[in-house]
Amino acid sequence: MTTFAACSPISLLGSFSSISRVSSPIRLNSHFHNSHCKFQIKCSYADANVNVDYGSSTIDVVADVKTERVVVLGGNGFVGSAICKAAVSKGIEVISLNRSGRPTYPGSWVDQVTWISGDVFYANWDEVLVGATAVVSTLGGVGSEEQMLRINGEANITAVNAAKNFACNYY
Repeated sequence: MTTFAACSPISLLGSFSSISRVSSPIRLNSHFHNSHCKFQIKCSYADANVNVDYGSSTIDVVADVKTERVVVLGGNGFVGSAICKAAVSKGIEVISLNRSGRPTYPGSWVDQVTWISGDVFYANWDEVLVGATAVVSTLGGVGSEEQMLRINGEANITAVNAAKNFACNYY
C-alpha cells in the first residue's frame, strides 16, 4: 500500500523528527498515469516550536507516476494465470500474451488483465511491451523434440530479445 503523509508547511521547511500518518490511507492504483490526485491529510504531530494547529488540509499531487507493468507470456495456463492473479492482487498492471486470449473461467481479477491473443513468434511487440517493467514467461509445451525446442527454447529467446529491445530489464 502506498500512502503519502505530511505535516504543517512550517515542518516542511524545518527538520522532520516525525511524520504524521494519513488519516485515511489511500491506495494508488497502478492505472494512474500522469494523474491529478487529491489527498486529505491530518497532521498528528508538530515540532515543539510550532504553536499553530493547521488541522486538516488537502494536497494536490500532479505527477508522472511510474507504475509496474508486467507482461506474462502464456498467462492463460495454470502457472501463468496464478502469476496474473497474484500481480493484480498487488495492484500491478498486467498484460498477458497467449495463443488463446482471454480465459473463459470467472474471476474478478480476469477483468483487470489486458489479454492479447497472439503467438510469441508473430507478436506485435509494440502493443505488448511498451512501458513494461518486467516480463514473465510461462511458455512451455510437450511434443516432439523439434516442437519442444521451438516452444521451450526459441520462443523464450525471441521474447528475451524483444524485451531487451524495449529496455525491459527484468525477464
